[in-house]
Amino acid sequence: MAFIDVKNIKKHFQLKKGVRGKGKVLKAVDDVSFKVEKDSVFAIVGESGCGKSTLARILVRLIEPTSGTVSFNGEDLFNLKRTALKKFRRSVQIIFQDPYASLNPRMRVYSTISEPMKIHRIVPSGDLKERVAELLTSVGLTPDMMDKYPHEFSGGQRQRICIARALSLSPEMIVADEPLSSLDVSIQAQIINLLQDLKQKHHLSFIFISHDLNVVHYFSDMVAVMYLGRIMELADTDELFERPLHPYTELLLKSAPKIGVKNRSKHVSNRMNATEIPSPVDIPDGCLFYTRCPKRFDACNRIIPQLKKFEGHSVRCLLYS
Repeated sequence: MAFIDVKNIKKHFQLKKGVRGKGKVLKAVDDVSFKVEKDSVFAIVGESGCGKSTLARILVRLIEPTSGTVSFNGEDLFNLKRTALKKFRRSVQIIFQDPYASLNPRMRVYSTISEPMKIHRIVPSGDLKERVAELLTSVGLTPDMMDKYPHEFSGGQRQRICIARALSLSPEMIVADEPLSSLDVSIQAQIINLLQDLKQKHHLSFIFISHDLNVVHYFSDMVAVMYLGRIMELADTDELFERPLHPYTELLLKSAPKIGVKNRSKHVSNRMNATEIPSPVDIPDGCLFYTRCPKRFDACNRIIPQLKKFEGHSVRCLLYS
């Protein structure tokens, strides 16, 4: 049984009515399914606006899906009540993209980290200070920092505080929504190494959302590639990076910057960007990627490809149907 089992999740937003009458529907997440095993890292990649962050918020029950189910340890996440929901909140934590926005500027670090432990009553009040000190040390900070406010820290230090807060409840899984994107490159390496160390030490599972393919290759075990709210390809990380099947995955990998290597595939990247990404409000007929695909053929603008198994991958493309 999978630790997290996502089946046919959709999240559609009804837009306000315009001057021409009924508002349109924005399909942020459209029929997404995947499984996450314990002690593994499941990465979700894709361009901005593909639905990654919306999906993250569904998985931690910050927003409700339009349809579909998410099972957590065999239980339907959206049917959990009181005690069971509280247990889920403790077991699955989230780290957001902007560490400053996710910290209360009026709360000292001690209060920020100790508050979840007070709510869930997992540490005696007399031991809270010692536990906060342990958590700060575990993320590379010092105990004397617990009396400071968020504005007194750098971006990297604030993200470490957010990680310490997530660890305070000893979770089984962490959903990391673009946790590196607002940080300097040198700090990004420190944070991803910290997450790797914590994963191994605590046997954590991660759903890791990112647009940085180099980081995903280093950190993840499985990768789902999203485009306009749908998964276009799903495979083991090494397999996907060595042998991408979907044209979109192939172009993403070729356009990813590589240290010390000139981007010889610039012309490939430009071919994909020659046509702007379609609006999720006006989804094209047929294949979602049809308007930007260098391998398209006549049937692509008429037939909607399904996500199918092919040589160890799951791929949504008529080339493999």
